Amino acid sequence: MAIFGSKQKPSSHNAALLDNAKRAFATRGNPLDSGVISRAFSAESLDATEREKLDGAVQDLEATLGEVVNETEKSENVEFNENQRDAALAAVAAAGARQRVQQQAAQIPALGENDRLIPVNAAVSGEASVPRIAQEAFDTTENRNAMLFSFAYNLNAARQDEFGETFFPTITMAPTDAAAIIEVDLLNVLEDQKRQLDGSYQYQFGRKSLVAAMVYPEILHNDTTRMYPVYRDTNPENMANFVQASDVAPYNVETEDGHVIKTAPLAVGRDLDYMGLCAADHLIGMDTLNQTDAIDPSVNLSNVFIKLKTGEVIAFRGLEALAESTYTAAVTGNNRQMNLNYQARRLTVTPTTTKADGTALTLASQTAGHSVSLQFNISSNLNLETGQLNFMAGKVKVEAVFDSSKNKLDIKSAGAGKTSADLFVDAEVIGVDIIARRVNTNRRERGQLLDMNRERMAYALPILSPITAVRPAMDSYEDEDSVKLDRLVKTTYVRCSQAAVKTLKAAEGFLSQIDSQNLEPEMLYNNVALGVGRYYVNPWFKHVDLDVQAEMNTLESANRMADVNAVLVNTIREMAYRAYMESNYMAAASVLQGEIGRKPLIIIGTDQYIAAYLMVTGDLRTLGNEFDVKVVSSPNIEMRNKIYITFGKNGGSNDQINPLHFGNMFWRPELTTNMQISRGQTTTRELTVQPSFRHVVHLPILASITVSNLKGAATKMVPILQKIVP
Repeated sequence: MAIFGSKQKPSSHNAALLDNAKRAFATRGNPLDSGVISRAFSAESLDATEREKLDGAVQDLEATLGEVVNETEKSENVEFNENQRDAALAAVAAAGARQRVQQQAAQIPALGENDRLIPVNAAVSGEASVPRIAQEAFDTTENRNAMLFSFAYNLNAARQDEFGETFFPTITMAPTDAAAIIEVDLLNVLEDQKRQLDGSYQYQFGRKSLVAAMVYPEILHNDTTRMYPVYRDTNPENMANFVQASDVAPYNVETEDGHVIKTAPLAVGRDLDYMGLCAADHLIGMDTLNQTDAIDPSVNLSNVFIKLKTGEVIAFRGLEALAESTYTAAVTGNNRQMNLNYQARRLTVTPTTTKADGTALTLASQTAGHSVSLQFNISSNLNLETGQLNFMAGKVKVEAVFDSSKNKLDIKSAGAGKTSADLFVDAEVIGVDIIARRVNTNRRERGQLLDMNRERMAYALPILSPITAVRPAMDSYEDEDSVKLDRLVKTTYVRCSQAAVKTLKAAEGFLSQIDSQNLEPEMLYNNVALGVGRYYVNPWFKHVDLDVQAEMNTLESANRMADVNAVLVNTIREMAYRAYMESNYMAAASVLQGEIGRKPLIIIGTDQYIAAYLMVTGDLRTLGNEFDVKVVSSPNIEMRNKIYITFGKNGGSNDQINPLHFGNMFWRPELTTNMQISRGQTTTRELTVQPSFRHVVHLPILASITVSNLKGAATKMVPILQKIVP
């Protein structure tokens, strides 16, 4: 038996990690010894040679640490994600340039084309003058393992529990970042604007969100080049090209870009310049239409106006949907010539047909319940370059008459059929409308403009309260440090996980103050809503108090589990689908990522007890085929009897912001210190770290449910009110 007892070597994957790192650096050398990597934190610019050396040193360091992590994963049966590896690598590099990291005050780096995060250094956030760890009064010989401790701490601590990681996936920042800045590309459209001489201001130049355009179709303009013949009632020559006003009154049409044009049907038998006739005032303001303007070859007959012998005028509309209404290229003659030969068959005047102006007809055929089918021919020639246009129409004939039972009536012999047919004797085609557009090859119009603006949102990364593991100053057993490091890691893990719940509940409190109604199309975004997602979705929040026992209606204990599940899932389903529609989340997903066919992820956060009732026979009851679902639970007491529902995205990069995911945790690697420190009359050895992280909400969409009487519903019979009737 030994006189002096021996201490048992700690069993921890951190101890193995530190041992593996020491051996790797002893074998391959320490890439930090050359001082090259410390240049990464230098404020001076690097020339090509220095940059090449730096890249090589970083690759060597990354390879060495990669081997250490891989060996530890294999021997200790643990797994580290990409964010943890990035945090560890950054911490080691920072440990090799501790003073530079603490004092750096560089400018905001330029934004890369595809970057969504811009790191902000200490100077911007006002930290540069406050060192993170004071060093002047300490002997730095005790920090010889600071690099290894910082490596092991950040590799293990840059994480949170499944609940926190689902709502707030971790993104690793650089050690010198004092804030995370998210830059947003504004997906907006706007019209050409003229400033007002009276100084009046138009909100955001009338910008409209491209996401809102998925909901409000009037935002985007597809037909601003459409040509409308302009009726000018002060110009007799102009008026002669249109149907008489006594037959069809001129009317106003509003174009998609807001211009009002007075127009009327074109008269048959006229030879006219259609391009010149369509020169609206707003186009004249851009310069008179000239020989550089041409007509697009896609031209269709749209409406036909027929005048009866009674003087009443009827209209057949929407003919552009028929293939026969399309102008086609002339077989012979000028290559810009287009022809139309429209042969109408079975265009029917029914008992419900009205006059062209929408008022009631007074035909006897309608009173008798007859439907009269007409036939006629219309031919037309159009030159796309010169705009020359003419129409010719054949005689209107009655093809058939049908009674209310769809029986075909005799129209040649005296009788009801012939009486109805005779009403259309001497009917004639007097006018037509066509659909044509300017080809705009001369770029007379720019159309809608795409917004090139961006906005930034900054989130400062705080240096949080320190965590210290203390041991006696005279205790030189270094392996004990791995145990204390493990305690730092576990404490940080708990703090990160609890901060996720705290941020979620704070978001509930904030969003409950915001009106969840749909924004008007004119409202670009909600300035008071949380997160970068406010630029793409309507902020949405709903809360429900759910008494499960009151909602139950079963008398059989065998069905109780399924009924409890149904009460919970049906409530979640109703709120999820309302949020999906009212927040415009689907529209945002299809515009931003083109993921129309990819299911969004519904994130459900709750306590462990409620989570058990969201499962039936081992399978999660999904919310239908529209969504994927992930249920996570937290032991945090503030999650008791609570359910939170929001949206997220499956997969994706861990180093980019996704505005359609609820949030992120930004983790900034921090350096550990292992020092002998005197406080008053005592001296101790302290392993200390000050974590730096922040949970940020991106998507202002959240539903919350407060659940009550779940235990009673699951374990007790539900009373059913009964009334016995004698």
